[in-house]
Amino acid sequence: MTSILQDKRSNYDTDVFMPIFKEIERVTGAAAYAGKLGSDDAKNGYRDMAYRVVADHIRTLTLAITDGTHLFTYSLIHSLTHLRAYLPGAVPSNEGRGYVLRRILRRAVRYGMQNLGGKPGFFATLVPTVVESLGEVFPEIKEKSKFVQSVISEEENSFSSLLENGVKYFSDLVKEIKKTDSLIVKGCYCHFLLTHSLTHSLTHSLTHLLTHSLTRSQGSKRFICMTP
Repeated sequence: MTSILQDKRSNYDTDVFMPIFKEIERVTGAAAYAGKLGSDDAKNGYRDMAYRVVADHIRTLTLAITDGTHLFTYSLIHSLTHLRAYLPGAVPSNEGRGYVLRRILRRAVRYGMQNLGGKPGFFATLVPTVVESLGEVFPEIKEKSKFVQSVISEEENSFSSLLENGVKYFSDLVKEIKKTDSLIVKGCYCHFLLTHSLTHSLTHSLTHLLTHSLTRSQGSKRFICMTP
């Protein structure tokens, strides 16, 4: 309805998302959002898809964390660890609703860092823009904005350094594969990626995304894990 009223191609082209895109552009230094899709976006490293992911996910997290903590005040809960004890699943965690939020946050951070060139910590700085955009409709996010930003910042910081290490390992592996032009990946590499997914924050979903990027660049090839 919004896109129709504003005569735009999609909701992402409306004033619901454009202020967030502008802030993403500012904090990451990426080229401006151009609204490209599919193969057109692929030519730019899926930059516009990353814009959409980051903007959509920061809105989701801001609202979800606010809604999950409405019974408490920031002065009563001094850390994310304490909050998990009170409201399991209301913030990023390892189980239930919290695990969904954690995956949403990590997906956004990965796209922002890899596709837009964002620095660690960029994601949490987007919260004020979401509050400014939605605060009149959802006044509770104004009240909880500092707390929401601190929750996202803590989770983002713990993930960013691990992500960099994990992606570096995967990138080095890709370089080795491309050198040999082989369809076979040594079992030791596959085993490392699977067993160290928590250490390097390469969950199965992230590994799948990275592998999908590799297969796109290598055409329709499929890679097979073999023992050393």
